[in-house]
Amino acid sequence: MMVPKILYQGQPGAVDTDLYVVPAGKKATVTSIIAANTDAATKYFTLHVVQNGDTVADDVVLCKMQKLDGTGSVGGGGFMAIEVPFPLTNVGDKISGVQETATAVTVTIIGFEEAV
Repeated sequence: MMVPKILYQGQPGAVDTDLYVVPAGKKATVTSIIAANTDAATKYFTLHVVQNGDTVADDVVLCKMQKLDGTGSVGGGGFMAIEVPFPLTNVGDKISGVQETATAVTVTIIGFEEAV
């Protein structure tokens, strides 16, 4: 039985940054992505799923300018969860992200890696 692991956890930069790249000899299945705003103000972020050899563009968007309420809002800090599994089957396939303020949104990517 395969056990899921954290493939990435951190805060994307203010320019598009690779968050997880399938390493040599592996393939991956992402099972969930969680994003949480840790800033007092509302913030926006974007995630891309990019196949090896492709470039970041609007046609590879997982979410674009996703709004997350700030921790200072009535309901507390906003979060988003994607719970639909999707494969990254080639070495170099990746998830990249960008946010308006590099220290606001924390992204956690959970899934499986297996040898090919």
